Amino acid sequence: MAWFDMIPNEVLLKIFSYLTIDDLCLSVRDVCIRWRRASQANEIWKNLCFSPKRSASQEEIASRLRHMQNLRIFEYYGTCNVIGTLSEYCTRITVLRVSKIETPSALLKITMERLTALRELGILISLNKEGCELTHIIGQSRTLDSLALYSSGTRSVTEGLLKPIADGCPNLNNLALKCGGDNYSDEEICYLLECKKRQLDAYEHWGRVFPDFFVAINECTNLEKLVFVSVENDSPFDQIPPITKLRKLTKLVFTCCKFPVVKKIPLTLFPEVFSQLSYIGLPLTLGNINALMNKILPKSPSLTHLTLEGNSQLHCKGFKNIRSCKNLACLDVSYCSAFGKEAMKCVAEGCPQLQHLNVSSIPIPQKMFRQILKCTKLNTLLMRNCDLTDINLNLIPTNVTSLLYLYIGPQFQLADNVRYEMKRAMPQLVIKQASVSCDASEYYGIKRDLTQNVPF
Repeated sequence: MAWFDMIPNEVLLKIFSYLTIDDLCLSVRDVCIRWRRASQANEIWKNLCFSPKRSASQEEIASRLRHMQNLRIFEYYGTCNVIGTLSEYCTRITVLRVSKIETPSALLKITMERLTALRELGILISLNKEGCELTHIIGQSRTLDSLALYSSGTRSVTEGLLKPIADGCPNLNNLALKCGGDNYSDEEICYLLECKKRQLDAYEHWGRVFPDFFVAINECTNLEKLVFVSVENDSPFDQIPPITKLRKLTKLVFTCCKFPVVKKIPLTLFPEVFSQLSYIGLPLTLGNINALMNKILPKSPSLTHLTLEGNSQLHCKGFKNIRSCKNLACLDVSYCSAFGKEAMKCVAEGCPQLQHLNVSSIPIPQKMFRQILKCTKLNTLLMRNCDLTDINLNLIPTNVTSLLYLYIGPQFQLADNVRYEMKRAMPQLVIKQASVSCDASEYYGIKRDLTQNVPF
């Protein structure tokens, strides 16, 4: 212990920054007074996220929260209501995401009063009178800059549910209506967008869209990110005026949308924005998007991120114009089962700046892997749920010397001697080998970081 007493504080903090959140709150803090103080430093906790497993009991989560006074980020997808404990002991919370917890209005009021630094809130609301009480409380916040509203599933909506948000939340700039656009009246959504048109830089919309919606969106001239999820449209697209005022828009995403919607909306309503987009997402499209990709890619010379996850019919014909995107740095084609050697060849030859590649859950034959090796600037390679039995991973050190992170398994387990040789040749390489029972949260965390342009 005497030797540790000689370690400067800045070195001790650096060591502690590599520890898990459980190590910090359950072990290190009990060693001595100095370690307790160091383990509570702002530098360590400012980016740490406590995300309990859904299977964890309420008391298990609460007992940890009682030792996390400096916690900033809490993300939980279970149903145990631990909001009271969190707001009592973790008053420095800045990010709170609890999309499955039914929160009574009285508890939310106390929570908002205690969490004076809260910036981001993701919360489940009912679409009735109780929900109106919740949005009234949320609308009074002067610190929130990001809000995601989830619904309990009912389509019967109380009028005025969004009005407190529209009239309040003066600093709100990121809004996600995960309740679904078909749960609100057209007038209420348009009123919300009208009130926030100068504030919003990010907006996510679920469900039905309509002509006046796009007129209102066109007036949100500070938008940088626009996301559509499970979008449906009742009106002919030719009756909707094109979007012309979103000159700051750099990120456009259509997720889980039916093919007619994806085929029409981007090119019909957003023809003038593609040249400025750095991020395009078309994941989980219900249809064949090869022809659409060949129209979009030549219009997108500034593209750096392309997410196409879950498009099972996407193949080489959809990538013949990928060479137009010389600056592409991140490509996600996970679960694109038809993506093969020829498609990968188009990417390797057309995208010399590619740094992050996700080919998880697709077949990877040897010839395709050799094309991956031509992406010599790769930092991240995700091959989760890929059978790599016939792949020689020892080729990586001699071909992709810049690789920093490799994710494989659980279908394939790397032999110890191969791991040793790779680590000896590339000391900087982190190899994550998932097991069958392994929690996939790290994989999805990396995907999220890449999506948000956050270095990990």
